Amino acid sequence: MKLYRPGSTNGTTRLRIILWAMFITSLCGMVAFGEPAEDVWLGVRNVIRSRPADGRIAIVGLDEATFRYFGTETFSQTKDAALIDNLFKAGAQRVFFDRTYSNTTDTIGDQAFIAALERHRGRVFLGTINMPDPSTGKQTLIMPHPSFARHAQLATLNGNITPFQLSAKLPYQTNIDGVSIPSISSEISGVKNPNAADYRPDWSIQMRSIPTFSFLDVVQGKLARNALAGKDVIVGPTSPRSHDYQRIVGQDWMPAVYFHAVGAQTLREGPPATMGWVPPYLVGLALSFAMLIATNRRQRLLTFGAGIGTITIAPFILDALLINGEYLPATVL
Repeated sequence: MKLYRPGSTNGTTRLRIILWAMFITSLCGMVAFGEPAEDVWLGVRNVIRSRPADGRIAIVGLDEATFRYFGTETFSQTKDAALIDNLFKAGAQRVFFDRTYSNTTDTIGDQAFIAALERHRGRVFLGTINMPDPSTGKQTLIMPHPSFARHAQLATLNGNITPFQLSAKLPYQTNIDGVSIPSISSEISGVKNPNAADYRPDWSIQMRSIPTFSFLDVVQGKLARNALAGKDVIVGPTSPRSHDYQRIVGQDWMPAVYFHAVGAQTLREGPPATMGWVPPYLVGLALSFAMLIATNRRQRLLTFGAGIGTITIAPFILDALLINGEYLPATVL
């Protein structure tokens, strides 16, 4: 089928072109072919919309200074016990560990950690995570050791990385043995959605603006008494040696522990909605047909200008309303 016939004046050629364009672009929308490009475009918008965190969540990082001081990455859990007590002395509301504590260490450390969990029962959350077994490829559940789990709350640490590691999504919850365990962000925000698998945090919130303290400083009691007043605290690795880093377009590589904080603020402000690729595509389709039936240069220029304005401005407005969309199929059409 020829898409161009010299001398054609009846519009048949243009109609064939738009039908082929509809077929190709709608197929791209259905298979999410343009997701990496969508992530890059969203990252650009997030940079333009960038804003600081609200400060209601603090991070305590297992940083390089902590590991150098203790000389190991697996120090006694007497340090974790001291950390918990000192965080609550500094006014923390709840403490979430971006760690599973799946193994015991030394007897004294284990007992001290259990005692600290019991002193603050109901206010300390330990992590659970589903990870693929490298030998079988099957999902393996990693949970806190039973001696710790019975004294603490649980929260899932899972997340989903988009293609080419350009962005990330977080779950509302994970179902484990028929029991729904909320994610850290869902538990902090108090926003639950059992009907949704995951959501995309608002990555315009700058992770480097989140208040951050060193694990070492907290253990050594260097925090002011009200330094964490009313804040929820997430404890997790921030040292490069942990390899627990992920990339977000516009914010580069960041420790994954910060993702939970951004997610929690997003849910408090939202929660986000997803409209997919179809609504933007219908707008693009209407503009395309308007171009097709335009009878003069002025009408075509006005339609083209409306299209450029729509695909440029509308995503920013929808992002601010926490409505996620996929715009590439409509833009290409």
